Amino acid sequence: MSTRAPHKYDSAFLPAPTAVWFISAAVFALLMWIAPRYGYFRDELYYLACAEHPAWGYVDQPPLIAWIAWLLRQTVGTSLYALRFFPALAASLTVWLTARLAREFGGSSQAEILAALFAAVMPVLLGMAHLFTMNVFDFVFWLTLVLLLVRLQNTSDPQLWLAFGAVAGLAVLNKYGVLFFLAALFAGTLFTPWRKWLANSWFWTGTLLAVFITLNNFLWQQQRNYPFLQLMHNIRHNGRDVALPPLGFFLQQVQIVNPFCMIVAIAGLVWLFRSPRFRALGIAFALFYLALMLLKAKNYYLAPVYPLLFAAGAVALVQWTDRANFRWIPAAIAILSILVTALMLPALIPVLDVPDFQLYAQLTHLKLPEFEHHKQSALPQLYADMFGWPEMVQKAAAFYNTLTPEQKRRTAIYGDNYGVASAIDFFGPQYGLPKAISGHQSYFFWGAHDYHHVDVINLGSHDDLTLRRECDSVRVVGQANHPLSRPEEHFDIYYCQGLRFDATEIWPKTRRWD
Repeated sequence: MSTRAPHKYDSAFLPAPTAVWFISAAVFALLMWIAPRYGYFRDELYYLACAEHPAWGYVDQPPLIAWIAWLLRQTVGTSLYALRFFPALAASLTVWLTARLAREFGGSSQAEILAALFAAVMPVLLGMAHLFTMNVFDFVFWLTLVLLLVRLQNTSDPQLWLAFGAVAGLAVLNKYGVLFFLAALFAGTLFTPWRKWLANSWFWTGTLLAVFITLNNFLWQQQRNYPFLQLMHNIRHNGRDVALPPLGFFLQQVQIVNPFCMIVAIAGLVWLFRSPRFRALGIAFALFYLALMLLKAKNYYLAPVYPLLFAAGAVALVQWTDRANFRWIPAAIAILSILVTALMLPALIPVLDVPDFQLYAQLTHLKLPEFEHHKQSALPQLYADMFGWPEMVQKAAAFYNTLTPEQKRRTAIYGDNYGVASAIDFFGPQYGLPKAISGHQSYFFWGAHDYHHVDVINLGSHDDLTLRRECDSVRVVGQANHPLSRPEEHFDIYYCQGLRFDATEIWPKTRRWD
């Protein structure tokens, strides 16, 4: 199906309809309103710890999230409001970019508004945008890449490949998953007339720019024998992630996207395939979906591509229902989408206090699809990971501060996983605690610091027999057992005296990437 080519004076950056700005602002306001609720998330604490060790890479993620955390530390601080400002802004920008993409596809103002609305009520976007993690920034980077490609198709301006290369490089520094999407886009290009760009020098200049931006991160990984790939290998073999068959994978996509938004997404995919000018994007999505399904990826890895389909789907709905008897259909789908997400909202973001949420969960029996295998707790995994960290650190500090100055000098604090260790690093200074050591994830590279201690306060270990073999004496000095935290974070706090080896000598054996 042919589409209206934008007027030569049209631009993806012309003023949007007022409704688009209102929807974008409403998303931002909602997310900032709930920003301080519940507490710091496990990964947020870890990224703040990474910010204290600026580098071109980390075991489990590229460096951009740590650089942003470093910037926050140096400027506005690390309050929950400060930490969650950029994710809220990214969600709002995602809504705006989706509307802009609908315009670039040749859509009317009505299509722009619908596209913005479908993006705004996508459950997985709202759920991700409450937390300071890499995931929400993917939406902005990937949408920008698509918008640049569509703009390139509409204007034939080859210099846009420079912008594409710059954004692609930054997207890789945010999260490696974009490499699969870029590969799918490349394949889509090969199968369509877009392959003409492969003979254009600007395409290769943009590619070189992307390589230049990401080169130091690649070298960091190479020099350490690719720890990220080792981590992915370990995760695949330890069975942590939920692996789904094709039908289960699709049904989870329906849940995280919103059933009525999925109707729009499917309409958008059909529209892209029927459009000779933009078929490459339809092929790219199909290949990307197939790859992630076959790789049994986590359900949310596909999420940043859906706004592309919402933009195309909004254009399709307006075009296909442009008759008196059918013009009510887009509005009906939009209203039903809003209602479904409104029902799901307390399970997506903490709009309710904990007792009210527990009552809501009991009444609705609504559960979000799981993407990792974990023991059940009083709250869903993403909420449970926001509880218990300050209390755990307080209990460790209560014992640590009973030690004499000489005992403190020879005592290290060991966190069995990055969540525990980063909580010690973030909350510990107010109690006079030293920085934690750990062999988990990037903490392994940060080493045992200058510790040559003989005593250790161990947090997170569930194996006291090993501790007793490693120490002359072991005793329990506290317990981490917040009722709302994950069961894995309920453990005894041990004081291990008389370590039978030098921590710096045994350090290579502490490495755990999982």
